[in-house]
Amino acid sequence: MSKKSKKEVPLTVLQDTFPDAPMILIAQCLRKAQKSCSEDAVISHATELIFTELHKKEENCAKPDLLGDTLEDVSKILETFPDVDPNHAYSELEAVRAKSNRVELVAEKLLLGGYPKRRVVEELEERAAKRRRLLAFASFNVADFKDDDTNYEDTSTSVSELYAEHCEIHLSNAFPRIPLPYLKEVLASHKGHLSASFETLKADPVTFMLSCQAPTNRGKGKRKARDGPFVPLQSPRAPQDLPEEPDEGFYRELFYLKHKQDIAAYRQRARDARQAKLEAAREQNELVECGCCFQDELLLEEDVAQCSEGCLFCNECCCRAASEMVGAQRMALPCMTLGGGCKGTFTDQVLGRVLEPAIFRGLQRRRQAAEIEAANISGLVSCPFCMFAVVQEEAGPSTGRVLQCGSPECGRESCLLCRKPAHVPLRCDEVEDDLEVRMRTFVEERMTDGLLRKCHKCSKPFYKIEGCNHMTCPCGEHSCYVCGKALDVGHCTATPPPFYMPAGSMPGSPFTERWWSLLPKRAGQHG
Repeated sequence: MSKKSKKEVPLTVLQDTFPDAPMILIAQCLRKAQKSCSEDAVISHATELIFTELHKKEENCAKPDLLGDTLEDVSKILETFPDVDPNHAYSELEAVRAKSNRVELVAEKLLLGGYPKRRVVEELEERAAKRRRLLAFASFNVADFKDDDTNYEDTSTSVSELYAEHCEIHLSNAFPRIPLPYLKEVLASHKGHLSASFETLKADPVTFMLSCQAPTNRGKGKRKARDGPFVPLQSPRAPQDLPEEPDEGFYRELFYLKHKQDIAAYRQRARDARQAKLEAAREQNELVECGCCFQDELLLEEDVAQCSEGCLFCNECCCRAASEMVGAQRMALPCMTLGGGCKGTFTDQVLGRVLEPAIFRGLQRRRQAAEIEAANISGLVSCPFCMFAVVQEEAGPSTGRVLQCGSPECGRESCLLCRKPAHVPLRCDEVEDDLEVRMRTFVEERMTDGLLRKCHKCSKPFYKIEGCNHMTCPCGEHSCYVCGKALDVGHCTATPPPFYMPAGSMPGSPFTERWWSLLPKRAGQHG
């Protein structure tokens, strides 16, 4: 049997002494103890180190899970303040981690000093993320401009203040040697539009600038400057950051300016490809005709939408009819065949393709709300700010008074008792509204009540924009806008009262006769 080396002897002794200790720990402690001279001293020093490390490990295992406790306390804070930013609550709890009553301390601080709202923080984070995407032009690509018929060189439209601020800063950074007064003058001459102003400055900035006269400084107490041409700056301006709040229209136009040639080439390739498809379909006699506008050069794969019975229509007609359907609050789009001979409808797949995404999402939400309302589910509560609904027990001390909206577009908290924004821990009668707000709300509600009518069958409110008094409810019922009753033969007279007269004021009633008798007098007063 071979004799063990001097290094192996202490290792064997330590393994026998600490059979449950990890090998890596024994090796580390032995390496630290190698400075000792004798073998016994090495073993003694390593033994002390191992004892110390094992004791630390036991203490760490015995310590409570501070992270778990903090997260549990965050949940307690959120029960009382459901709209607080969870990250802020966590930071406040961590600041007083050593306190046994830290939940009470943080709750008192939030109640007295206020706190950042979760919704506000999420909106700021989303705005910052959107700004980063726009700055990197990650939200656009050349294909997005294939069907974009926007004329960015058109200066007849007005622009927003945010867009104008973006334009001024961008032009200042793009032309750092041109004086700001001249940049503003060019922007004003093009009504604040980026493309036209940029092309003007890019064409021949110095020559054009020298041909313009700088305005005289008329400031009181200041030295008057001579009238003369603008001159370039001797040193370039320092670049400025674009506004924190992004203007998507500005970034889209800026992307167009930077990739104008690529976009034009892509559009030309798309036109050539479509023309080739049309010629091939014409040779094969495969072109389709729209059943509404009768356009007869349509590609079946690209330009056509069909109803459930197979009737074919162009995308433009289908989109226009679907938009009118959504505006009239109808839930289904019937076939547009002339004469109404087809009983088919358009599927959600077709509507999702021809409608704008936001309009289609609104249609789906309205359908869901109608189906939920028709189900008459017990305990159903809805968000007062959107169409989100959920089954929840009646509000009370045990169930809480706050409804957390689950819609990603809304996400707001509301009180189940007063249907207003959540005001925990205050009671409903402790929430004071601004007097001016209450007065304005009262007047607006009374004015709305004067215009609104309700369907005598489904009680759905509606109002008239123009036209006759024959009103058609989305439920299919026909009613009179003046009296609110169901329409029958001979209901309307040849001389109906104005549409803004109160309900119940039918021609022939005392109120109506009095109104018509006073009309000439009123006309004379205002003549």
